[in-house]
Amino acid sequence: MSPRKGNNFILPICLSTCLISGFSLSECSAEVNGYLVGFFKRAEEKNEQLAQLKIDAEINEQEKQVATSSFLPTLSIYDVTKVADESSKNKAGTRELDNNAYVSLEQQIYHGGKEYTLLELVKIKSRYHILNQKNARLTLYAALSSVYFNLWQVREESSIIQTQLAVQEKRIDSIKKRAEIGRSRRSDYLVAIAHKNKLRSEELRVKGRISEQLEQMRVLVPDFKLSEIPDGRPVLLGERFGNGGTALADKNDLLLARAEIELAENTVAIKQGDYLPTVDFYTNYYVDKSLVGKDDWEIGVKAGWKLWDFSARSSNLQVARLEKTQKELKFNEMLKKYTEKEIGLQERENLKRQEVAAMQQYYQEQKRAFKEQQREYENGLISYLDFSRAEEDLINGQRNENNVFFEWVLRREERAIFHEHIL
Repeated sequence: MSPRKGNNFILPICLSTCLISGFSLSECSAEVNGYLVGFFKRAEEKNEQLAQLKIDAEINEQEKQVATSSFLPTLSIYDVTKVADESSKNKAGTRELDNNAYVSLEQQIYHGGKEYTLLELVKIKSRYHILNQKNARLTLYAALSSVYFNLWQVREESSIIQTQLAVQEKRIDSIKKRAEIGRSRRSDYLVAIAHKNKLRSEELRVKGRISEQLEQMRVLVPDFKLSEIPDGRPVLLGERFGNGGTALADKNDLLLARAEIELAENTVAIKQGDYLPTVDFYTNYYVDKSLVGKDDWEIGVKAGWKLWDFSARSSNLQVARLEKTQKELKFNEMLKKYTEKEIGLQERENLKRQEVAAMQQYYQEQKRAFKEQQREYENGLISYLDFSRAEEDLINGQRNENNVFFEWVLRREERAIFHEHIL
């Protein structure tokens, strides 16, 4: 069969899965994520969170400029007017105005080391924003993958029911004709009608689920159409990610948590700098002065040391230290949880793989048993009621096999996302 085109890439498709066609699981060798390339790109373009994070990164670049500027001098113009003291009254006994206009050049020399810490802080923030954007992409992919394959699952379930409805319609016509000539009981006809109505009810229920999943999909990928899902079921190629996954220590979530700890450490250092003195160099050139004898140039060093502020500094420092401890506890908890999760995900995927194989074997046995029951019904050895029950069991078996298959697909995706092996 030729590949089906869509979403600016070619999707491999098959009308029967590797399981149905008789291949073993190890012989199936395609990566599921290939189906999501085009959809993920479309989702990224329309994702508001990613757009906001890009703006955050741009803001951080501006903050970096601000932090760098603290090492550079500032040039200012001042015009200061004040009422002079008692000694400068004029002949009328009125105080004169003291006016000074000057250009000032100031250079920060030392502010408790906070200036260096701030520069380091914005560098860490740059790395943090990159990690945060990657985390948002992983979250978006996880949501897209879940909705996409759940939608694919119910689409296939609907196809199974529709196929069986078409078969049932033909069977009803056949039973009706047989009943008219006395070769079938009228009760068989009524049972067949009831079975069709039950299938119709199931079809409507599944269509409701399709509508729900389609709505969720269109939130992620605007203008998505159900026809964009390939025919048949996904082709799975062996291991979902093989040896290409991210090591646990390099998981983006953990790197992000480490960056948060570093940010907290720098915040503590900034708060500690509030206890240290500040030193600034300045030079002023007076272009207009009211006091006779004052030099045109003024050069000096200004030093200051805050001694007491009603415990505001100590409280701010304690808050920063507590927040750093919170970040460390969060990191340790994540590391412990992910170590266990890595083992659990692999175990659950393997169990689901075995369940698919067992369910496939069960379904094949059901099909063989049904063919025998169909022959017995046609030869009048069993009633249509018994035959319809066998047929219903076969349909349920096919639907269950379909559902378990897609559960396996989602397990594979979940593990691949955990190891950050996506697109």
